[in-house]
Amino acid sequence: LPIWQDHFTEYLQLVGAIHPGRLFDFQGHSLEKEIAELEASIKDYITQCQAKWVAGQSDINADWDGYLEQLDKLGLDQYLEYKGAVKAE
Repeated sequence: LPIWQDHFTEYLQLVGAIHPGRLFDFQGHSLEKEIAELEASIKDYITQCQAKWVAGQSDINADWDGYLEQLDKLGLDQYLEYKGAVKAE
């Protein structure tokens, strides 16, 4: 490994020790805001769809594939990856 990578790894370990349970990007910036934004948009979409299905305004079976596609577009995989990393720490 180049010497800068060793120092960077040490830096991230230090930041993680100072701020346990937080994720940081490669510049050392907290990803909490991005995680919160992803969570808000995903939860809003799920709530809207559930309300339509319960009210009979939409058919869950007919909508399901589009529902999953929209969750992907909203960043569900990235959100779950972030949350899994936070819980693992």
